[in-house]
Amino acid sequence: MSMPDAHIPQVAASQSTFAQLTTATKILTLLLRCQGDARLQNLCDNLWLDRKRFGSHMTPAGLVNSPINCEQVPCGDRWANEIPALFCSHLTSHAVWPSDEICELLERNVDMFREEFASIDPNEYQVDARDHISGLTDGRNWTVFPFYDGYGNLQVDNARKCPRIAEFLGSRAGIGSIGCMAFFSIMNPKTHVPPHTSELNTRMRYHLGIEVPEQDIHFRVHDQLITWKQDRCIKIDDSYEHEVFQQSDRRRVVFVLDVPHPELRPEEIEFLQEFMRCIAAPGLR
Repeated sequence: MSMPDAHIPQVAASQSTFAQLTTATKILTLLLRCQGDARLQNLCDNLWLDRKRFGSHMTPAGLVNSPINCEQVPCGDRWANEIPALFCSHLTSHAVWPSDEICELLERNVDMFREEFASIDPNEYQVDARDHISGLTDGRNWTVFPFYDGYGNLQVDNARKCPRIAEFLGSRAGIGSIGCMAFFSIMNPKTHVPPHTSELNTRMRYHLGIEVPEQDIHFRVHDQLITWKQDRCIKIDDSYEHEVFQQSDRRRVVFVLDVPHPELRPEEIEFLQEFMRCIAAPGLR
């Protein structure tokens, strides 16, 4: 190894340490905002990342070298694998939620969603790279047509192809934030999507039935077996384990919409959005 090459590991280590300290500083600065705001303080005190609690116990050393890990995450009715990477333990949790005003709003506009979906060229359906990498789709059995990608990014070209849907989404607060997505989900016949969970519990997920086979299609969420219905909407928490059995002879199409958890106020959503940007940076996880 030449002399310049010998310094490469040291430089890499220094860069890694700097990234960790930078991330730690950003997190601590963000946590200081909680002081004087009881709701934000409660959010911080009940915020878990990879089963480790954040909030009042955090120190710079803790952020860099694994925070307190002796505490047990409050699971409630969740199975062990249903504690998401980003977990707000104080939020009300249900695997399947009752219908609400957003369900009703989506159902009132189902014709608009169906008409604009019909105008989309099937060649423009996409494979969600995250689902492909995790083995949930082979790239043919399950595709999507996204509007918001879960990172806060509007898919502008797709929005232009469906202007009424884009207008509908643009008028709803919180859409596109804190991991919230919006997309058409197209699932071909004879498809099984294995059990999986999302990485956060800060959102509610709505499924609006656009094309739903009449039989041989089931949706398991935690310990409940439900199904989609034509022109109807269901509301779930997708941080619970869920699995799809699409064994019909027709494709299944639903419009999927995420919104922030109803117990989160705007200031908390903004805080979580910044927090997610911090933990996506190098040096924390």
